[in-house]
Amino acid sequence: MDQSDSVRPFPEPPVFGWYPEDRIWAQQHGLTQYLDKSDFSGIEAARKYSEPKHLAPVKSGGTVILRNTSSNSTIRISHDSVLGRKPSSEGRGEEVTLSDPTRTISRSHALIYFDGQKNAYVQDLGSLNGTYVIGEAESRSKPHCPIKLEQGLLLRLGDEFYEISIE
Repeated sequence: MDQSDSVRPFPEPPVFGWYPEDRIWAQQHGLTQYLDKSDFSGIEAARKYSEPKHLAPVKSGGTVILRNTSSNSTIRISHDSVLGRKPSSEGRGEEVTLSDPTRTISRSHALIYFDGQKNAYVQDLGSLNGTYVIGEAESRSKPHCPIKLEQGLLLRLGDEFYEISIE
């Protein structure tokens, strides 16, 4: 075993059931038989098939521009898009690969989508390090719960920050 195998910058992600939100999710979906057990494999399977899917990319008529505050690079998004380190859209839209020098952005971290009326939303896709929208206060996006994006807000994916502009 070489040294790179034994040293990892972050611990392994926790299993389902580690966070209190997991128990809430299980109760909301009627999977209470797993709440007092350590085997959460049934919940993982149920969660996988109950996640919302956005099947067809929607052209917004508008554009969201994300400017990375550390690298000053910009990303223009005008269709539903999955953002991440190595995104997989699975039919939910375009794939936008983000620079992630600290590896805090998940492979498929967040979805930015449009409602067809020039309104844009961000939705966390169950990332480990979270999706936050920062204005006067910081709001963490719960997995699969959208937050509306507005001009001048700050989007945080992992530990990368993006200024939001809307055209």
